[in-house]
Amino acid sequence: NTDDYDHVVIDVKISLEYNEEKYLSIFKERIISKTSLFISYDGPFNFHKVKNFERYLDIQSYFIPNLLTDIDHYNLPIHLKDKIFSTYYGLGFLEISYDNDTKKFLYFQNEKNYEYDLFYSGVKTENRPERTLVINHLISEQTFYKKKIIFYDQNNVNNLKLSSQDYIKHTIKSKINLVLSGNFNNIAYRFYEVLFFKRFFLIDKNFLRYEVSRNFNDVYKFVFHSNYDLSNKIKYFIKNQNEMEEIRKNQTKAFKKFYDPNKHGEKILNIISR
Repeated sequence: NTDDYDHVVIDVKISLEYNEEKYLSIFKERIISKTSLFISYDGPFNFHKVKNFERYLDIQSYFIPNLLTDIDHYNLPIHLKDKIFSTYYGLGFLEISYDNDTKKFLYFQNEKNYEYDLFYSGVKTENRPERTLVINHLISEQTFYKKKIIFYDQNNVNNLKLSSQDYIKHTIKSKINLVLSGNFNNIAYRFYEVLFFKRFFLIDKNFLRYEVSRNFNDVYKFVFHSNYDLSNKIKYFIKNQNEMEEIRKNQTKAFKKFYDPNKHGEKILNIISR
């Protein structure tokens, strides 16, 4: 029962294999306060997926990681648009802790030596065909050789997926890290992970569709629009590491401005306290 609470935030994984109406009828009896939903799923925000929450609960706000810049694309009812707020995902791995007393991540990284020009690791899925096209192009690309590409089918996850520590090591030891959404409706965890480790990255054009992209200046320098553009950017930055380093610093500065767990919490509290 939530009699003692002014507000309840529910972390929602939409479209799992169950009918949420079964438990929402119970929630309706127990949650009498205003409610917010943190919509943490991989796909476009869709009113049809949350309409039952609206029916049963007093929803004040929706916090959506990687919200599109153009929310009209979602075809939402007018009354819902004022309830939507952009937020972001957390880091994809769990080994790095956060100290709430010092307000710092418990990770120290001083690695300066590069082993690879390019690194990418990810799983191949049918709903992300763009990702496969990019990776196949890079594998066949013969003009740069020091690349580490680990791309595997879902049934090979256990055999080919890197351990967290190896994934971190390869990310840190690569001059250029590739970040791929792989489809129209997604920004991968890798986007945040590479930024966290203060490494330079190139990212596909779908990135520009999301609110988070507005935190970065000169996005044209590290966003690629085609396989040809990607290859040219890789070759250019391999030869021009000083310029790459300046862009990397700017990427890191932008990340520090918006990725802060305490400020993130304060922002959410301010919104739900309206």
